This record gives sequence, C-alpha cells and structure tokens, in this order.
Amino acid sequence: MTDPKRDEEKKTSPRTFSGAKMVRPRRDVGMEQRAKEGDCGDGETWPSLRERREPWRKQGDVARNGEGGEHDRSGDRHRKDAGARQDPSRREFSDGPRGEHRLRGAATALIALDRDLMKLLVRRAVLVSRIRNGRDHASSPEAVQSEKAVRMAWETGALAFSKDPRFTRQLFTLLQDLKVLSKEQAEQSSTFILAPSRKAVAGEVEGPVDIRTAQMHIAVAACRGDSLFFDALPSAEALLDTINACVQAGAAISRHAEGRSPGSVAVRRGAPLSFTGKAIYVGENFFTLYLMAFLAAGRSGVCRLTGGARLKGADISFLRQLLPVFGARLAPVVPRSQGLPVSLESSGDIPSHAPLPADLPLEAVCALLSAPLVWNVPITFDLAALPASVAAAALARIAPVYLACGVDMENRGSHLIYTPGTLHPSEMPRLPLEPSLSAYLLSLPAFAGGSLTLRGVWPLHLPESREAELLLSWAGMGIRALDESVTVEATRPPFVQPLPHSDLSPEFFPLFLALAAKNRLIGASGPPLQQAAPFSAEHRDDALAREFCARLGLHYEKGCLSPLPEDACDAFSGIKEGGVTAYPAWASPDALWSMAYSLAAFLRPGLRLANPGNVTSVMPSFWNIYNTLPNPSDLPRRKRESAQEQTDEKAPRRRVIAD
Repeated sequence: MTDPKRDEEKKTSPRTFSGAKMVRPRRDVGMEQRAKEGDCGDGETWPSLRERREPWRKQGDVARNGEGGEHDRSGDRHRKDAGARQDPSRREFSDGPRGEHRLRGAATALIALDRDLMKLLVRRAVLVSRIRNGRDHASSPEAVQSEKAVRMAWETGALAFSKDPRFTRQLFTLLQDLKVLSKEQAEQSSTFILAPSRKAVAGEVEGPVDIRTAQMHIAVAACRGDSLFFDALPSAEALLDTINACVQAGAAISRHAEGRSPGSVAVRRGAPLSFTGKAIYVGENFFTLYLMAFLAAGRSGVCRLTGGARLKGADISFLRQLLPVFGARLAPVVPRSQGLPVSLESSGDIPSHAPLPADLPLEAVCALLSAPLVWNVPITFDLAALPASVAAAALARIAPVYLACGVDMENRGSHLIYTPGTLHPSEMPRLPLEPSLSAYLLSLPAFAGGSLTLRGVWPLHLPESREAELLLSWAGMGIRALDESVTVEATRPPFVQPLPHSDLSPEFFPLFLALAAKNRLIGASGPPLQQAAPFSAEHRDDALAREFCARLGLHYEKGCLSPLPEDACDAFSGIKEGGVTAYPAWASPDALWSMAYSLAAFLRPGLRLANPGNVTSVMPSFWNIYNTLPNPSDLPRRKRESAQEQTDEKAPRRRVIAD
C-alpha cells in the first residue's frame, strides 16, 4: 500500500546522478529543525553563518536601506527620504555589520581575482618572449607580423569593455613590454634599508659627468664619421641607448677597449652614417630619440624608429608637427598611435630659416641645435617663441659641443646662426659635471657635516649650476670651484638666509624637500617654509611631495611643512631590525627622488627604498659612495677590497744573521 504524501515528495524532491545510478539526497531533519530554531550546531546562529559565507546576499538590502534607513515589513519598507536614497555618495558600504561583511567579501574576491590576473600575465609574458625570441622587441618580419595580428585582435576585442581607444592602446603596449622576474631574481630582489653613517664626511670622489653632452658628442662624431675618445664614462642607460642606436645605424663604437681604462668609449673614423632602410631601437631615452630623428632628417631616405614601453606610450605629436619644417615626416606604424614605433621619411631639404615652437622640450631643443654640425648647411634658428629659461639653458648646453668642433656660435638676439665650414673636432673633448646630480652628492655634508670634493669641471656656464649653489648656500654650505674639482663644506649656520622667489628647475624640487625637512625636524631657525619654496606649480609635484614628507613624519602643503598628526603617523611606523628601525618600503618615481630619500635617511635612519636600481641606471657609483661614508669611495666593492689587500700586505721579512 502506497503513501500519497510520500509519492508527492518523490516527485518534487531534487535528484542527483552519480555515474549511471540515480541517487536521492538524504534529508537531514535535525539540520532543518536547528535552522528553524536559529542554531547551526557549532555555537553560531544560522543568520551569522550565512552572512559569513555569503556576504554578497546582503548587497540588495544595503543598497535598498541605505545609511541609517529602516526596513519595515508592513509595506512601507523605505522610511528614508527619496533624495538621500538616490545620493550614492551617502551610501557607506561599511555602515553596520552587513556593510562590513559585504566590504570584506568584495575585497577578498578582488584579491583572488588579482592573483588569477597575475598568473595570466606571467603566461602572456612568456608567450610574448617566445614570439620575440627572447629579445626586448620584435626583430624578424615573422615576429612583427605576429605582434601585428595580436594587436589587431586586441583592438577588436577591446571595444567590448572600453570606449577609450587611447587607453586600450597604452594598456596593450604595457602588456607587451611586461618583464617577469624569474624565481631566482624574485628571491634576490630586496629593498634597501637606508642607514648611513652620521659621522662627518671627508673624502674626494669622481663627480658625475654630463651625460647629455656626451650623447651629443658621440652622435655627432658617429654621424660625421669622425674619431672620438672618452677615457671614462659611467654605464648610464641613457648613454648606452645612444651608443647602441648609433651602432645599429652603422657606426663603429667600442667600449672598454683593450689597454684602456674601464668605461672608455671610442668612436672609430669611418664613412658618414646612412639611416636608409634601417630599424633603430632608441631604448627608453627621449634624448636619444630626438638625436636620431633630427640627425636622420638631414639625409634623404626612410628608416624606422622604435623604442621601449616608455616611448611607445608617450605623446610625440609635437615632433610630428615640427619635422615637416625640415623636409621630413613621421608616420605611425601602429594606426592612431601617438608614440613609437614610427617611420621617418626625409628628403634632406633643410630650410635656411627655422622657427622653433614654444612647446618644444629642452632636450629636443638641444638635439635640434646640434644637428647642423652633421647637416653642414647654412641655417638660422628663431628662438623667440621659446621660454627665456629654455632658450638660455639650450644655448649653454650646446656651446661646449660647438666649441669642441671648432665652430663659434653666432647668436644675434633670439636668432642662432650656423655657417657651414671645415670642422676640426677634438678627439678627446672634456665633459663638465652634471649640476643636478652633483648637487645631491654635494648635499651630503649638509646632513652629516664635514666636506666633500668632486673631481671634474664645475659647469659655471649652466643655469642649473647657479641654482645648485643657491640651494647649497641656503643649507649653510660654502662652494669652492677650481679648474679640476669642486669642494663644499659647512661655513655658516644653515637656513638663515631666505631663498629668493625664483622659479628653480624641477630637478631640484626633491632636494629642496629633503633640506626643508632637515630644517623642520632639527629645529634650525630660519624663515617660514612658505617663503622658501622657489618652485612654480608646474615645477613641483604636490601629491608626491606629501607622500615623501609623510614618511618623514611631516605634512606638506604647497611648500609648508608641519608635524604629521599622530593617527597619520601610524601608517609609516617602523619595526626594529638589527638595532635599526625599518620603515615601510617606498617605490620612488625616479632617480632624483631616490637620492633625496637617501638624504632624508640621515634624519630618519631605517627608511626603506624599494627600487634603488633607478639611481644606478643614472649614476652607477652613487651607492658605492653612499655605503662607504664617512670616507666615500666611488670604486666598486671588489676594487676596494683589492686595494685594501694591497695596502694591508705585510712588510717583507728581513734576514738577520746573528753571531
């Protein structure tokens, strides 16, 4: 005899299949009873367990009720006024326990999703490296076509999630140039704990030379087919990019030649360079791009310029607008792209008069003014539209290059006139010191005391050198420049004389912040810092300055420093490691900010720097000098140890004959 109630349950109960056998799930009467009573069996109530496991179910209730709204089961569910309910800014996700559960659930889901994205990015980077055969860029025609097909598929698919084509192109460029660390590299990578010696500085080191001047000398000599030799140049990435670009164009350049000092660079005499039909990789350096573009514009032909991710995502439309004045044009290889790669088509027809636009960067002006040394045609540059500071800085930087080639610049008001003639270039030109990098090194005695000497020619002709002297003098440093060196030492109390209200170069803004922090933290008497911020709004980054100063326990607001509130200081508190308080790591945006951060470590030892390599790419000897204070040495550790071993060798034994 069948039970009608049981038959009805068979029809409505869910069924699952295990292989070929149908299995009905077992009914847990006890669990249903506990759920009705509100007990889940392990000390928790059923609603709290459901909120912990499925916080997203509360999303609808939070969005409907809003902040502080009541839920009425009698029909009028929303007692909050309609205006507040429609204001999304007043809906706080963390309002009450339901909002907190929802926020934690969303954050957990995002963290898991980011992990999956990182795994996919690693797989994608491996496939890109396979297409490029392990190189930084596609070199073979097959690789170029493969990347083109991938890019076209990306642009087609990107229309489904973004209406900004420029953003999607930049994102694709970043993904293509993503570099993934190996397991060994990830284990070796670590942050720098900055804990410099506070003893008085006393030493003499080789100063950083002006890399831009060296780049102009090498590019001009290589394009003309002249010989050139530099005894010792740092392995800065910008310099290596220029050397590699010239080599790809056909120049004969050797580094670390046998019998020469380390860092030597030699350009051998040969035929003038021809850019026709060549693909030139300019790396990540804008100045190398400008040099190659303007030098190649003087000769008829077609070439391709490509570079790294930084130049691929850059906007060089001003260069595309300027080159037609010189009979050349840039055509993007990637449709609708504003950066590299580009195809450069030039006629070699250089005009006799060329006005320069007002928005031309300083590096582009310097590269353009050096090009007539290769073109060797009469031309007059009109600099009237340029800002006075940019024009003065460009003329000051190009003067040593013209002088080394035996050419006198003829400057009539705002016009620079070049007259062709027989050049007599120097085979071993002298390079001046780079004023901005030198200023950060010369600031070491301002924090630790003592004196420091840099070997090299102090560039009195550059405006940046006068700005560096201004900041160092404000910090109480006296500067003595000789023919072959420059020395600084503390000669008067710091921060007594106010800085004049002039617009300094942006390269000195991080240095100013470090010096101003010393003034505030040490308590030296000086003018209000509102009056000591000689930078225009365009030459300072207030958001970055706030982040920099917050790690020193200071609050920054438009040049004014004040103590940071205690609740804000907790985010940057440190922990003791080996007798030194280590603070959270900071990833600086460039080398100058990293150098300023290393100076700030004199005020707060234990600061962590996550990317010290950006300093090494600009000035390889900086960390050697920093780590050997108070008696700095610019030699690498191996050479220092070798020199120390030779010094510590025991004196030879003397044979004594006794009767």
